[in-house]
Amino acid sequence: MKKITVVLSTYNGEKYLGEQLDSILRQKGAQVRYSLKVLCRDDGSKDRTRDILTHYSVKYPNVDIAKNSGKSLGVRKSFFSLLAEAQADYYFFSDQDDVWHLNKIQTFLDAFEETREDLPAGVYSDLDLVDGQNRPLGKSMMESNGWSYSEKRDFILFFFKTRVTGASFAINEAAKRQILKLSANDLAQVGMHDSILALLARAYNNLKFIPTSLVNYRQHGNNVLGAFAEGHSVFAVKVRIKRYRTFFNDLALVNSILSTKDLPNRNQAALQAAINFNGAIGFLNKLRMMFKDKKILWNEITPKQKLLLLLFY
Repeated sequence: MKKITVVLSTYNGEKYLGEQLDSILRQKGAQVRYSLKVLCRDDGSKDRTRDILTHYSVKYPNVDIAKNSGKSLGVRKSFFSLLAEAQADYYFFSDQDDVWHLNKIQTFLDAFEETREDLPAGVYSDLDLVDGQNRPLGKSMMESNGWSYSEKRDFILFFFKTRVTGASFAINEAAKRQILKLSANDLAQVGMHDSILALLARAYNNLKFIPTSLVNYRQHGNNVLGAFAEGHSVFAVKVRIKRYRTFFNDLALVNSILSTKDLPNRNQAALQAAINFNGAIGFLNKLRMMFKDKKILWNEITPKQKLLLLLFY
Protein backbone atom coordinates (compact mmCIF):
# COMPACT_ATOMS: atom_id res chain seq x y z
CA MET A 1 0.00 0.00 0.00
CA LYS A 2 1.41 3.36 -1.05
CA LYS A 3 2.00 5.97 1.61
CA ILE A 4 0.53 9.43 0.95
CA THR A 5 1.41 12.48 3.02
CA VAL A 6 -0.42 15.75 2.48
CA VAL A 7 1.76 18.67 3.54
CA LEU A 8 -0.34 21.62 4.68
CA SER A 9 1.11 25.00 5.62
CA THR A 10 -1.18 27.46 7.40
CA TYR A 11 -1.24 31.12 8.30
CA ASN A 12 -4.31 32.83 9.81
CA GLY A 13 -6.53 30.27 8.11
CA GLU A 14 -9.23 29.72 10.73
CA LYS A 15 -12.13 30.64 8.42
CA TYR A 16 -11.73 27.84 5.88
CA LEU A 17 -9.25 25.39 7.38
CA GLY A 18 -11.77 22.90 8.76
CA GLU A 19 -13.53 22.52 5.41
CA GLN A 20 -10.22 21.88 3.67
CA LEU A 21 -9.09 19.28 6.20
CA ASP A 22 -12.46 17.52 5.97
CA SER A 23 -12.18 17.31 2.17
CA ILE A 24 -8.72 15.72 2.51
CA LEU A 25 -9.70 13.25 5.21
CA ARG A 26 -12.76 12.11 3.22
CA GLN A 27 -10.79 11.18 0.10
CA LYS A 28 -11.98 8.05 -1.69
CA GLY A 29 -9.73 5.05 -1.19
CA ALA A 30 -8.00 6.44 1.89
CA GLN A 31 -6.66 3.71 4.19
CA VAL A 32 -7.87 1.10 1.66
CA ARG A 33 -6.01 1.72 -1.57
CA TYR A 34 -3.39 3.89 0.11
CA SER A 35 -2.49 5.09 3.60
CA LEU A 36 -3.20 8.77 4.15
CA LYS A 37 -1.46 11.12 6.54
CA VAL A 38 -1.74 14.89 6.88
CA LEU A 39 1.28 16.78 8.20
CA CYS A 40 0.41 20.34 9.17
CA ARG A 41 2.65 23.27 9.97
CA ASP A 42 1.52 26.69 11.15
CA ASP A 43 3.64 29.65 10.10
CA GLY A 44 2.95 31.94 13.04
CA SER A 45 -0.81 32.50 12.93
CA LYS A 46 -2.40 35.09 15.18
CA ASP A 47 -5.93 33.66 14.98
CA ARG A 48 -7.38 30.28 16.02
CA THR A 49 -5.60 28.30 13.29
CA ARG A 50 -3.31 26.47 15.71
CA ASP A 51 -6.24 25.52 17.92
CA ILE A 52 -8.02 24.03 14.90
CA LEU A 53 -4.92 22.03 13.93
CA THR A 54 -4.61 20.75 17.49
CA HIS A 55 -8.29 19.72 17.48
CA TYR A 56 -7.87 17.71 14.27
CA SER A 57 -4.63 16.12 15.45
CA VAL A 58 -6.37 14.90 18.60
CA LYS A 59 -9.48 13.71 16.75
CA TYR A 60 -7.72 11.99 13.85
CA PRO A 61 -4.68 9.72 14.39
CA ASN A 62 -3.44 10.42 10.84
CA VAL A 63 -3.25 14.20 11.33
CA ASP A 64 0.08 15.35 12.78
CA ILE A 65 1.57 18.75 13.54
CA ALA A 66 5.16 19.42 12.44
CA LYS A 67 7.86 19.73 15.08
CA ASN A 68 8.64 23.37 14.31
CA SER A 69 5.04 24.47 13.86
CA GLY A 70 4.34 28.04 15.00
CA LYS A 71 7.63 29.54 13.88
CA SER A 72 7.35 32.08 11.07
CA LEU A 73 9.39 30.91 8.06
CA GLY A 74 7.44 32.15 5.03
CA VAL A 75 5.56 29.97 2.57
CA ARG A 76 8.60 28.58 0.69
CA LYS A 77 10.59 27.54 3.76
CA SER A 78 7.45 26.26 5.45
CA PHE A 79 6.68 23.78 2.67
CA PHE A 80 10.30 22.66 2.33
CA SER A 81 10.42 22.18 6.10
CA LEU A 82 7.33 19.97 5.86
CA LEU A 83 8.90 17.93 3.08
CA ALA A 84 12.05 17.42 5.13
CA GLU A 85 10.05 16.02 8.05
CA ALA A 86 7.55 13.92 6.08
CA GLN A 87 8.12 10.28 5.07
CA ALA A 88 5.99 8.85 2.27
CA ASP A 89 5.92 7.56 -1.30
CA TYR A 90 4.04 10.61 -2.60
CA TYR A 91 3.64 14.12 -1.23
CA PHE A 92 0.59 16.28 -1.96
CA PHE A 93 0.76 20.03 -1.38
CA SER A 94 -2.26 21.70 0.18
CA ASP A 95 -3.39 25.25 0.76
CA GLN A 96 -5.41 26.01 3.86
CA ASP A 97 -8.56 27.38 2.22
CA ASP A 98 -9.47 25.14 -0.72
CA VAL A 99 -11.75 22.12 -1.07
CA TRP A 100 -10.46 18.94 -2.69
CA HIS A 101 -12.70 16.88 -4.95
CA LEU A 102 -13.17 13.51 -3.28
CA ASN A 103 -11.46 11.55 -6.08
CA LYS A 104 -8.38 13.79 -6.24
CA ILE A 105 -5.82 11.49 -4.62
CA GLN A 106 -7.03 8.38 -6.46
CA THR A 107 -6.87 10.22 -9.80
CA PHE A 108 -3.36 11.46 -9.05
CA LEU A 109 -2.22 7.96 -8.11
CA ASP A 110 -3.49 6.65 -11.44
CA ALA A 111 -1.42 9.35 -13.16
CA PHE A 112 1.68 8.53 -11.10
CA GLU A 113 1.51 4.98 -12.47
CA GLU A 114 2.43 6.48 -15.88
CA THR A 115 5.63 8.06 -14.49
CA ARG A 116 9.02 6.62 -13.58
CA GLU A 117 9.27 6.05 -9.84
CA ASP A 118 13.06 6.02 -9.81
CA LEU A 119 13.25 9.60 -11.15
CA PRO A 120 11.78 12.84 -9.78
CA ALA A 121 8.13 12.84 -10.83
CA GLY A 122 5.21 15.18 -10.45
CA VAL A 123 1.49 15.24 -11.23
CA TYR A 124 -0.74 18.30 -11.46
CA SER A 125 -4.27 19.14 -12.54
CA ASP A 126 -6.44 22.13 -13.28
CA LEU A 127 -8.48 23.79 -10.52
CA ASP A 128 -12.03 25.16 -10.40
CA LEU A 129 -12.19 28.77 -9.24
CA VAL A 130 -14.71 29.43 -6.46
CA ASP A 131 -15.51 32.42 -4.27
CA GLY A 132 -15.15 32.72 -0.51
CA GLN A 133 -18.35 30.70 0.00
CA ASN A 134 -17.15 27.90 -2.31
CA ARG A 135 -19.50 29.01 -5.10
CA PRO A 136 -18.29 28.44 -8.69
CA LEU A 137 -16.93 31.46 -10.55
CA GLY A 138 -17.51 29.78 -13.90
CA LYS A 139 -13.87 29.31 -14.89
CA SER A 140 -10.99 27.04 -14.16
CA MET A 141 -7.50 28.25 -13.24
CA MET A 142 -6.20 27.53 -16.73
CA GLU A 143 -9.17 29.12 -18.47
CA SER A 144 -8.75 32.29 -16.43
CA ASN A 145 -5.13 32.55 -17.58
CA GLY A 146 -5.74 31.60 -21.21
CA TRP A 147 -3.78 28.33 -20.95
CA SER A 148 -4.87 25.55 -23.26
CA TYR A 149 -5.10 21.89 -22.29
CA SER A 150 -3.60 21.05 -25.68
CA GLU A 151 -0.57 23.34 -25.48
CA LYS A 152 2.88 21.81 -25.80
CA ARG A 153 4.04 21.28 -22.22
CA ASP A 154 7.69 20.48 -22.84
CA PHE A 155 10.65 21.37 -20.64
CA ILE A 156 11.29 24.70 -22.38
CA LEU A 157 7.75 25.95 -21.65
CA PHE A 158 8.57 25.81 -17.94
CA PHE A 159 11.75 27.90 -18.31
CA PHE A 160 9.95 31.24 -18.27
CA LYS A 161 6.32 30.32 -17.58
CA THR A 162 4.47 28.70 -14.72
CA ARG A 163 1.67 26.20 -15.25
CA VAL A 164 1.64 24.26 -11.99
CA THR A 165 -0.36 25.48 -9.00
CA GLY A 166 0.80 24.00 -5.71
CA ALA A 167 -2.77 23.55 -4.48
CA SER A 168 -3.18 20.78 -7.06
CA PHE A 169 0.30 19.30 -7.32
CA ALA A 170 2.03 16.22 -5.95
CA ILE A 171 5.54 14.76 -6.19
CA ASN A 172 7.18 11.42 -5.53
CA GLU A 173 9.89 10.51 -3.05
CA ALA A 174 12.64 10.81 -5.67
CA ALA A 175 11.70 14.44 -6.31
CA LYS A 176 11.72 15.19 -2.60
CA ARG A 177 15.15 13.62 -2.13
CA GLN A 178 16.63 15.52 -5.05
CA ILE A 179 15.23 18.97 -4.21
CA LEU A 180 16.42 18.67 -0.60
CA LYS A 181 19.98 18.34 -1.86
CA LEU A 182 19.84 22.13 -2.16
CA SER A 183 20.97 24.15 0.84
CA ALA A 184 18.50 25.99 3.06
CA ASN A 185 19.79 29.26 1.66
CA ASP A 186 19.23 28.10 -1.94
CA LEU A 187 15.73 26.87 -1.12
CA ALA A 188 14.87 30.27 0.35
CA GLN A 189 15.74 31.91 -2.99
CA VAL A 190 13.56 29.81 -5.31
CA GLY A 191 10.58 31.32 -7.08
CA MET A 192 8.13 29.00 -5.32
CA HIS A 193 8.29 25.42 -4.07
CA ASP A 194 5.80 24.23 -6.70
CA SER A 195 7.43 25.92 -9.70
CA ILE A 196 10.95 24.59 -9.06
CA LEU A 197 9.70 21.07 -8.31
CA ALA A 198 7.65 21.09 -11.52
CA LEU A 199 10.76 22.22 -13.40
CA LEU A 200 12.76 19.40 -11.83
CA ALA A 201 10.25 16.72 -12.82
CA ARG A 202 9.80 18.18 -16.30
CA ALA A 203 13.58 18.07 -16.85
CA TYR A 204 13.25 14.26 -16.84
CA ASN A 205 10.03 14.38 -18.92
CA ASN A 206 8.41 12.94 -15.80
CA LEU A 207 5.69 15.53 -15.12
CA LYS A 208 2.12 14.41 -15.79
CA PHE A 209 -0.82 16.77 -16.43
CA ILE A 210 -4.40 15.69 -15.62
CA PRO A 211 -6.73 17.67 -17.93
CA THR A 212 -9.52 18.21 -15.45
CA SER A 213 -10.14 20.17 -12.26
CA LEU A 214 -9.74 18.32 -8.97
CA VAL A 215 -9.67 21.20 -6.48
CA ASN A 216 -12.01 24.07 -5.70
CA TYR A 217 -9.50 26.93 -5.59
CA ARG A 218 -10.95 29.56 -3.32
CA GLN A 219 -10.51 33.21 -4.31
CA HIS A 220 -10.90 35.73 -1.52
CA GLY A 221 -9.26 38.79 -0.06
CA ASN A 222 -6.82 36.87 2.14
CA ASN A 223 -5.21 34.62 -0.48
CA VAL A 224 -1.43 34.40 -0.18
CA LEU A 225 -1.40 33.56 -3.90
CA GLY A 226 -4.48 33.51 -6.09
CA ALA A 227 -5.60 32.90 -9.64
CA PHE A 228 -5.93 36.54 -10.56
CA ALA A 229 -2.44 37.96 -10.24
CA GLU A 230 -2.12 41.72 -10.25
CA GLY A 231 -1.62 42.90 -13.82
CA HIS A 232 1.38 44.93 -14.85
CA SER A 233 1.79 47.37 -17.69
CA VAL A 234 3.86 46.21 -20.65
CA PHE A 235 6.21 49.01 -19.63
CA ALA A 236 6.73 47.61 -16.10
CA VAL A 237 10.09 46.25 -17.19
CA LYS A 238 11.55 45.99 -13.69
CA VAL A 239 8.83 43.58 -12.61
CA ARG A 240 9.35 41.36 -15.63
CA ILE A 241 13.13 41.36 -15.37
CA LYS A 242 12.90 40.44 -11.69
CA ARG A 243 10.81 37.43 -12.70
CA TYR A 244 13.40 36.43 -15.30
CA ARG A 245 16.13 36.56 -12.64
CA THR A 246 14.05 34.20 -10.55
CA PHE A 247 13.52 31.86 -13.51
CA PHE A 248 17.23 31.76 -14.34
CA ASN A 249 18.10 31.20 -10.68
CA ASP A 250 15.69 28.25 -10.52
CA LEU A 251 17.18 26.82 -13.71
CA ALA A 252 20.70 27.06 -12.27
CA LEU A 253 19.62 25.40 -9.02
CA VAL A 254 17.88 22.56 -10.86
CA ASN A 255 20.94 22.11 -13.05
CA SER A 256 23.12 21.75 -9.93
CA ILE A 257 21.19 18.69 -8.68
CA LEU A 258 20.23 16.92 -11.90
CA SER A 259 21.44 13.45 -12.75
CA THR A 260 22.70 14.04 -16.28
CA LYS A 261 22.82 10.33 -17.13
CA ASP A 262 19.02 10.19 -16.84
CA LEU A 263 18.36 13.52 -18.54
CA PRO A 264 17.04 13.55 -22.14
CA ASN A 265 19.67 15.05 -24.45
CA ARG A 266 17.33 17.73 -25.78
CA ASN A 267 16.47 18.92 -22.27
CA GLN A 268 20.10 18.94 -21.22
CA ALA A 269 21.08 21.02 -24.26
CA ALA A 270 18.23 23.52 -23.74
CA LEU A 271 19.11 23.93 -20.07
CA GLN A 272 22.77 24.54 -20.88
CA ALA A 273 21.76 27.11 -23.51
CA ALA A 274 19.76 29.04 -20.92
CA ILE A 275 22.65 28.93 -18.44
CA ASN A 276 25.08 30.09 -21.14
CA PHE A 277 22.84 33.05 -21.94
CA ASN A 278 22.51 33.95 -18.27
CA GLY A 279 26.29 34.03 -17.95
CA ALA A 280 26.82 36.25 -21.01
CA ILE A 281 27.64 39.90 -20.30
CA GLY A 282 26.54 42.68 -22.61
CA PHE A 283 24.07 42.97 -25.47
CA LEU A 284 26.34 41.56 -28.19
CA ASN A 285 27.38 38.52 -26.17
CA LYS A 286 23.77 37.77 -25.30
CA LEU A 287 22.78 38.16 -28.96
CA ARG A 288 25.55 35.76 -29.98
CA MET A 289 24.26 33.18 -27.53
CA MET A 290 20.75 33.50 -28.93
CA PHE A 291 22.00 32.92 -32.47
CA LYS A 292 24.31 30.10 -31.42
CA ASP A 293 21.56 28.22 -29.56
CA LYS A 294 18.52 29.33 -31.55
CA LYS A 295 17.60 25.80 -32.69
CA ILE A 296 18.20 24.36 -29.21
CA LEU A 297 16.24 26.94 -27.22
CA TRP A 298 15.53 30.38 -28.58
CA ASN A 299 13.26 29.46 -31.49
CA GLU A 300 10.83 28.30 -28.78
CA ILE A 301 10.84 31.67 -26.97
CA THR A 302 8.52 34.50 -28.04
CA PRO A 303 9.99 37.57 -29.78
CA LYS A 304 8.77 39.80 -26.94
CA GLN A 305 10.57 37.68 -24.35
CA LYS A 306 13.79 37.66 -26.38
CA LEU A 307 13.67 41.44 -26.84
CA LEU A 308 13.15 42.05 -23.13
CA LEU A 309 16.03 39.74 -22.25
CA LEU A 310 18.38 41.33 -24.77
CA LEU A 311 17.61 44.93 -23.90
CA PHE A 312 17.02 44.89 -20.17
CA TYR A 313 18.25 41.67 -18.57
